[in-house]
Amino acid sequence: MIPSPGQALDKLPDSAFQPEPPQVSYPPDNCPFYSPDRDANTGRLLAVRPCKLVDLDGLAVAWFLPDVLSTARQAEIIDSLRLMGGLMADGIKQNDINDARNSSLLFKPAADCNAAGAGCINISPAWQMLGHETEDWPPKASANWQKNKTALSSWVAASRDVFALISAILSIVHPEQYRQGILCMKAMAQKPGVGPFASLWASAFNAATIIANRETLFHWDRRGRHWWFDILATCGKYTDGQFSLPATGIDFHYRPGTVVPFCGNVLCHAVPHCIGERICLAFYMRDVLHRIAKTGDGSWSKSIFTKT
Repeated sequence: MIPSPGQALDKLPDSAFQPEPPQVSYPPDNCPFYSPDRDANTGRLLAVRPCKLVDLDGLAVAWFLPDVLSTARQAEIIDSLRLMGGLMADGIKQNDINDARNSSLLFKPAADCNAAGAGCINISPAWQMLGHETEDWPPKASANWQKNKTALSSWVAASRDVFALISAILSIVHPEQYRQGILCMKAMAQKPGVGPFASLWASAFNAATIIANRETLFHWDRRGRHWWFDILATCGKYTDGQFSLPATGIDFHYRPGTVVPFCGNVLCHAVPHCIGERICLAFYMRDVLHRIAKTGDGSWSKSIFTKT
């Protein structure tokens, strides 16, 4: 039930704010879930096989693509992080309970992180500082890339194959967004000071965040467009990985090598700690950069690979 315009929120029953139970359907001989019954603790289904989530109009809002990244590819990703030196750890803010992304309380202890340490870093060839995200403010490469040009340029160059693979996945699951992304990056490359950084950036996305051994609390990602996909790629040596989408009533078995395109602006999501070490690459786009580049409004991704 959604309150109608003009209704006083304090006059509505609690049930008015409860989402409708999601309708789940799938071929009887191809159940994507570990069990057709919801987990007794979470109340959600656990998807263990590839699937996509669509709304009643057939618009795709999430894909679950496990086992996309090979073990060798994952090892390359993890090994490449050494090129950054200690920059990942610089993203941790010690004991800051008000920081829901970078507080040290969310990261595993350094003593338990042998493969890639613990930390978080945002990288972009065309970025705007917080508080300056307007069409009047010229985009620049992220400040950390400008300051640590050698280290981060080396990592971006070493990651070209992964960037291209994620972009190729976007071109399949959301062709319109992929087209917009390419147009935007071409436009950004013409901006003063952006070109040298954009020339190394083999992605249709504007930015990437690399997260090592961190719990991610429930949140939305608000600076994109509702119909755009963010894409997550997870790797490492761990078990009990979980990607939660509570509004859908579904969790994904977030095992190493999984790729998840999803509407992060619409779907609240979280990733709890796992057993072992996990590294995540998150790719996303910024609405303001597309407005600067005039790539158009775009649209939702239509459901594909559906039998008719």
